[in-house]
Order: sequence, then C-alpha cells, then structure tokens
Amino acid sequence: MGEQDCLIVTSDRTEKAPTFSVEKVDAIGAGDSFTGALAVAFLEGKSIIKEAEFANLIGSNCKKYDPG
Repeated sequence: MGEQDCLIVTSDRTEKAPTFSVEKVDAIGAGDSFTGALAVAFLEGKSIIKEAEFANLIGSNCKKYDPG
C-alpha cells in the first residue's frame, strides 16, 4: 500500500497497521527493511498486528537517511 497503512488480512479479520510520517529523503531499501522487520517480528512470536507495526516503523525510518 506504499505510504498508506499496511493492510493485514487473515481468515477471521482485516485490520490496518498505521504508518509513521517521516520526511522522505531516499526510499531505497524501505521495502527490504519492511520485509526483514516483518520476518524478525514473526520469529519473535509477536502478533500479526505488532509485526506489521514494527515493520512499518523500520521501513519508514529507512526513508529518512541518504545512503550516498
């Protein structure tokens, strides 16, 4: 969903995890950071909504830094 909320769909519910507003400097790696954070949260046993919130936080913070 890009800069919008993260949509979570399971067999028994649909929820949105909020995004975090940051000044975008460079979005390179934001999706990879999101996916990695989602995997880490899953392996830590967090709930699906907490996984998505954590992934949104990490992905959005990746946009704040200029890698160059």
